Amino acid sequence: MDLTKQDILDLMESFDKSSMSKFHYSNEKESLDFERGTVQLPPLFADQTGSDPGAPAAGASASAPVNGKVASEKAAQGTEAENDAGREPEAAGQVQLKAPLAGVFYRSSKPDEPPYVKEGQKVKKGDTVGLIEAMKMMNEISAPCSGTVTKVCAGNGSFVQYGAPVMNIKEEA
Repeated sequence: MDLTKQDILDLMESFDKSSMSKFHYSNEKESLDFERGTVQLPPLFADQTGSDPGAPAAGASASAPVNGKVASEKAAQGTEAENDAGREPEAAGQVQLKAPLAGVFYRSSKPDEPPYVKEGQKVKKGDTVGLIEAMKMMNEISAPCSGTVTKVCAGNGSFVQYGAPVMNIKEEA
């Protein structure tokens, strides 16, 4: 089976949304590798990079650094400001809940339902506070402690990177 350009783009998008650090695929005719921090261009696309004359010739692999941003339409829904908001908890006693995987963050289970939590709301350790959709699977995000939600850092329907802040919770004893 030969991979089409669309097959490769779909694999790249799935890889970007996953928490994998490396991916390898090969068959008798072709080989494809993805790794965080670099992009491996398969021979099929090596001559279409539009790079300088010193770039690898057609049929050779090319590598380019990745700036950590996902090149998909869903990723464009979340702004950098949303993903960077609340990078550091504002005061002592704050616990920052970080995304356990990369994906699309949702504040409720359905669009017409109220969010799991709002700023100022009390939560108990283990309460569901949001969802992250990755690889067409919904993953619940649980509160790491009991306390009060002081800030929701990620926008509803926005793409969050692994480890990006989702919300801050003021821990209560």
